Amino acid sequence: MRTLLAALTAFMLVATSVEAGDFEDAFAVYKTGDYEKVFRFLKPLVE
Repeated sequence: MRTLLAALTAFMLVATSVEAGDFEDAFAVYKTGDYEKVFRFLKPLVE
């Protein structure tokens, strides 16, 4: 049980950092005003 909890925690930390990177990329593109590209970045995060 402890091993499973450790594995799930590690997975959640890795998955969160990947999504955070995508969100940061989308925010950087948002600042440029290319809203179509922002939509393409954010759509997979919403699904």
